[in-house]
Order: sequence, then C-alpha cells, then structure tokens
Amino acid sequence: MNHARTIRSLPRHARPGFTLVELLFSIGIIFLLMAIAIVAMAKVNRSSRRVAQRQAVVAIRFGVDQFQSQFGFLPPIIDDGDPLRMSGSVQVPNVIRFEGLDPGDSGDAVLIDFWRGEGPHPSGLAGDHRFSTRSLAFYLAGALDADDGQGNPVDGVTGPGFLTPRRDGSFGRSSGTKRTGDTIEPFIEVDRNIQVFRDPSDDSRLELRDANGTAFRFYRWRTGSQTSDPAAIRNAGDYNVPKVFGDADRDGDSDYSAAEDDTRFRSARYVILAAGPNGVFGDVPADGGTGTETIAQLAEALGRTGDPTALIAAARKDNVMEVGR
Repeated sequence: MNHARTIRSLPRHARPGFTLVELLFSIGIIFLLMAIAIVAMAKVNRSSRRVAQRQAVVAIRFGVDQFQSQFGFLPPIIDDGDPLRMSGSVQVPNVIRFEGLDPGDSGDAVLIDFWRGEGPHPSGLAGDHRFSTRSLAFYLAGALDADDGQGNPVDGVTGPGFLTPRRDGSFGRSSGTKRTGDTIEPFIEVDRNIQVFRDPSDDSRLELRDANGTAFRFYRWRTGSQTSDPAAIRNAGDYNVPKVFGDADRDGDSDYSAAEDDTRFRSARYVILAAGPNGVFGDVPADGGTGTETIAQLAEALGRTGDPTALIAAARKDNVMEVGR
C-alpha cells in the first residue's frame, strides 16, 4: 500500500524573522554597549592625558633643578601681566620680589593679606603673584625674542637659548649697548606635551602649555617661619601656600588650606602645577579670597553646575603637581 507523503509549507505570516520587540531589544543592547565603550574610551583618554601631564611636569621640574644647579638660584617669578620693564638701556622681565617682605615682624595688614594669598602685592601689583605661567618659557625654554628696545631679543639670543640669566631677571651682561655672556641652551625639550605659546600680538607674552592648551604654572613662595606648629605660622601671617594645592584643612578651619598642614609644602622650594585633563585648576578659594578662576568658568569646563565648593573640589581633583625640594 502506497502512502503519499504530505509536504506542508509554512504560512506566509509564520516565516522566521525578528519581531518588533526583539528588534528594539537588540537595538537597545547595541546602544548600551556603545555607551559603555564611549565611557571607557573617555576614561582611557583622560588617563593618557594625565600620564602625559605627569611626564611633562616631571620634565619641567628636572629643568628647574638643572637651572638652579647651574646658576645657584631658582628661575625668577615674573609679573605675567606686565613682564617687561626698563633697566638701564634694556628691557628686562618684571621680577616679583619676596625678599624683605616679612609680615611676621612688621604686622602690616597688607603684607599679611598678600602672604596668605588674600590681597595684592605690597607694591600695589594686582593679581596673584605666587605663581607665573611665563617664567618657565623665559628661563627654561629660551623663547624670549621680544625686542629689548635696541633691535635685540631681550634674552640676547634669537630663538631657543639665552644669555646667562641673573637673579634680577635680566640676561647676560651689559657693556654699553652690547650684550655679552655665555649662551645657554634650553633646559627643557619642547614636544607635543610641552609647547611654547607665543601671543602673535605680543612676542613677550610667552607660556609653556600642555597638549590641551592650558599653561603650566610655576609656584614659588616664602615660607618664612620654620616652626612645625601651623597655628603659630598662621598667627604670624608667615605663610604664602596657595589654597589651590588643597581643600579646607583637616581641622575644619576653611580660612586655610590643607597645604598648610602638609609637610611637603612647608619645606617646598617651588611647585610645578598642571591643570589636569579638565583644563581648570580650581583656583577659586571657597572662603572668597583672591583667585584666578571663577565658579562660572569651572562649571563650563566641568560641564556641570552645583555647589561652588563641590565644583572647586572637582576641578582640583585631577591637578598634577611636582613639588621641588
């Protein structure tokens, strides 16, 4: 007996395929994986930028140490706002002087405010003069090609290099109208992580900047009293440690920074500071003292708003520093 084999075909509406729910679910998974990948890439990029900045500040610190070893003094801090002044027949960088300013002895309120970073320099100069963004380019990169008034570069050498620097900020020796002195090669190597910025409208405006275009800062201050008692130092007004190095200190007194309780800064000769991947330093004292950034600038750079103290802490969190001893 023959049996006919019956072949059944699937109805058109039952053919294999994705349902709408399955399709939406798959798309959701793809977007989730993309979001995770983007966040991971952002973290990797931030980490790589931070590593690059760490290498840069170490290289700059090494250059500062070489400078001091060769000349016997640290690169001078100059007035970033007005870097050149007349000295005799040539222009020289306008050096900010700390020597002779002793608020602990004088009791002068102006000196005390300046020392604490809460007021102008006693000479009347505006701004925060515990750091410079231009000193590094002037004295480590040999990039000061501004005209000294006689058709010559201020540092005596066109392009990289400079004549022997002096404590007063000038370069080389003057003999009539002739500049003489040994030609010094740069102390740092300019690369993709350390770049020289020159203002096209003012060739005396020079900065060393990171790959993000933010200038490195060179901090110096006079610690004055060597006592280990923070209260005694504060009472003397004899501390000039910038608050950007730390948040409100551990004793709960928001008028002073954690840096003042940190032995690194009590014995530090200088600090090289980079802003980190976020590009801002968080140099906005929570207590309303003198700073160089605004809360609005921090909010824009961080892409967030909120409590000012939290914004300052977030901005400072990824700062990169090297403390020179």
